[in-house]
Amino acid sequence: MTMKNLIYLILLFAVLTDKAQTIKTYLGSDFMESSKRDARYIQEESELNDTIIKTVRTIKGKKLTSIEKYHKSTPDHKYRKEYYDYGAPLKEGHLYIRNKTGIWNYYSDWGLVVISKTYVDGIEDGLSKRYYVDGNIKSEKMLRNGKGYGLHKEYYQSGGLRSEGTMFNSLKDGVFREYNEKGDLLSRSFYVSDKREGNDSVYRDGKLYNVTGYKNNQKHGPFYFFKNGELIHTGSYIEDALSKSEVTLDSAQMVEFGYILDESMPEFIGGERALGKFLMNFLEYPEIAKEEGKEGTVFIKFTIDKTGNAKDIDILSDPVGYGLDKAAYEVITKMPAWIPGKQNGVPVPVFFNIPIKFRLM
Repeated sequence: MTMKNLIYLILLFAVLTDKAQTIKTYLGSDFMESSKRDARYIQEESELNDTIIKTVRTIKGKKLTSIEKYHKSTPDHKYRKEYYDYGAPLKEGHLYIRNKTGIWNYYSDWGLVVISKTYVDGIEDGLSKRYYVDGNIKSEKMLRNGKGYGLHKEYYQSGGLRSEGTMFNSLKDGVFREYNEKGDLLSRSFYVSDKREGNDSVYRDGKLYNVTGYKNNQKHGPFYFFKNGELIHTGSYIEDALSKSEVTLDSAQMVEFGYILDESMPEFIGGERALGKFLMNFLEYPEIAKEEGKEGTVFIKFTIDKTGNAKDIDILSDPVGYGLDKAAYEVITKMPAWIPGKQNGVPVPVFFNIPIKFRLM
C-alpha cells in the first residue's frame, strides 16, 4: 500500500467516525513519535543483544561451566545456567546483584529437575518442590524468609498423596494427616511447635482403630481401641506411662494393641557383611567421576516390602553429580530379595536409609 492510499484511508476513517480531525492529528506528533519510538526500540534491541559470559571454575571439587546472559541495559539482572564439565546440567535460575531470585531448578544425573526452589534476595521464599528420580513430585512446601510456613505435602512415587499438614517457622503446627497409596486416611495428628498435643487418631481399612491423647509430645490422658466401629478397649496414660487399662487383655491382645511388640527387621541374606560385599562387587564407579577424581556419598532411601524386595527407591541427598547418584540408585535395583520384616508375626514393609560411599583408591 502506498503512502497516498494510506492517507486516503485515514481521511475516510475520520469522516465515517464524524471526527473532524486533521491529517496532522493522525500522522502528526503522536503517530510519528510512536513510530520513531518503535523504530528506535527495534534498533536498540538489535544492538543490545544478550551479553554471554562463559566461565569455568572449581567448587567443592566440582569443575563447573557457568553461562551467564544479561542485557547491556540491565546488567544487574542475569540468567545463569551451570553445567558439569562433561556437559550435564547442574542448576539454572536468575540473579539480581549476585543474589538468587525467582525460581531455581537443580538437576539430577538423569537430566531431570530434582529440586525447584523460589528465592527472594538470595533467601528461599516461596514454593519449594522436590522430585523423585523418575520426575514425579516428591514434596512441596511454602517457605518464608528461609523457613517453612503454611502447607507441606509429601507424595508417593506413584503420585498419590502421602501426608499433608501445616508448618510454622519450620515446625509442625496444626493438623497432619497421613494416607496410604490408595488414598485411605491412616492417621491424623495435632502438633504445636513440632510436639504432639491433643488426640491422635489411627485408622485401619478406612475405619477408626485407635485414639490416643498427647500432651507435650507424650502419651497423656485416655486412649481408646475400636474394632468394626465398636469400642473394645480403653485406658489412660500419664506422661507416656500406662496408668490403667479398663479391660483385661490376654497375651495376643497385648501384642495386637502394641503393649508387647513382636517384631523383626528385614535382613539381607547373609547379614550386613554379605550386604557390604554385594555393594562392593556390584557398585559401578562412573568413568567420568574417575577421570575427574570425584568422590562423594549418596544417601539412598528404599522400602523392603512384604515379599522382601526393594521398592520406592529414591535419593535423599542433594545431587552429587558425575553419575554417582545414578550409580548408587542402580546398585539398589540389583539387590536380591531380603528376608522381610515382621511385626507380630505378619510381614510388613520397612523403610531403610543407607549411605553409598564412593572413594577412589
